Amino acid sequence: MDPRIAGWSPASPPGSRLTWWILGILAGLYVVQVVLERWVGIPVVALLAWGNPGLFRPWQPVTAFLFNGPTPIAALIEWVVLFFLLPPALSLSGRGAVARISVAAWAGAVGATLALQATGVLEPAVSPYLGLEPFITALLLLFGLARPDARILLFFVIPLRAAWVAWGTGAVTFLLFLFSREVGPSIAFFGWCGALAWYVARTRLPRLPRRRSPPRPTGRLHVLPGGRDDLVH
Repeated sequence: MDPRIAGWSPASPPGSRLTWWILGILAGLYVVQVVLERWVGIPVVALLAWGNPGLFRPWQPVTAFLFNGPTPIAALIEWVVLFFLLPPALSLSGRGAVARISVAAWAGAVGATLALQATGVLEPAVSPYLGLEPFITALLLLFGLARPDARILLFFVIPLRAAWVAWGTGAVTFLLFLFSREVGPSIAFFGWCGALAWYVARTRLPRLPRRRSPPRPTGRLHVLPGGRDDLVH
């Protein structure tokens, strides 16, 4: 399913403090983006959003994901999805796992899309607004595979199993990528692939056993002098 139309049920836990901080930062960045672009006349979108090969700059794979929109409604929908999705993912897997799967989604999305752009496979970018696409698909995958029998409400009305939403997100983004050959669907699909690769490596691959260091002697132990034979006295 498209992550922008998937949502948690009304009984979902309220947003955690970290979620509120993230949403506040995103909303503040959006206000600055609109003021600079539409009121001051500074082309921040052209400078910082994802550009075509001839206009590409090395910082754009990071700054492009800080732009939401282009309309307030589009930005608000992503923020609402994040509000309902991030707290249960944090509760299930912890901040470390959420951060690592987000990095994996970003790396998969950026690496594959840059390679496809360099070879001329992708069409010119129609919209530079990438928003939270790879991170939302990563959170849907993480939650759906960790709690496959949980319920997610599509359009906040239709109940679906979380596992169906997790795999359906990959299927829909793949079809959109095949149909459009554009930067946005490429970012969404390969972000989902990067998140899936991280999850499989974390849960399915065997882990190497850790070498245990011998216990260190404490200061409470004292060596007592013994005899000259092989017996302990």
